[in-house]
Amino acid sequence: VWPVGKEALRRSVLEGPLVVDKDFYFSFGQAYLNYILAGRNTNSDCMVGLHCHTYDITSFLDTHPGSPDTLMVHSGKDSTRFFE
Repeated sequence: VWPVGKEALRRSVLEGPLVVDKDFYFSFGQAYLNYILAGRNTNSDCMVGLHCHTYDITSFLDTHPGSPDTLMVHSGKDSTRFFE
């Protein structure tokens, strides 16, 4: 192991217990969901987020009882608030 690798390993070792802040955890989850869904709002690639889950609704666009535009407005992002 190179000296630089040894120093990096020494610096990365935690000395105490790992503490994860609940607010950070939920903020990260929301940011990650938005990252996954970003740009997924086209007729050929349409995804929506609901309650921290992602759904590919591309095949459902043409058979939706309303119109594809109804779904496209809320695609590519977390749409939980709209559907509640």
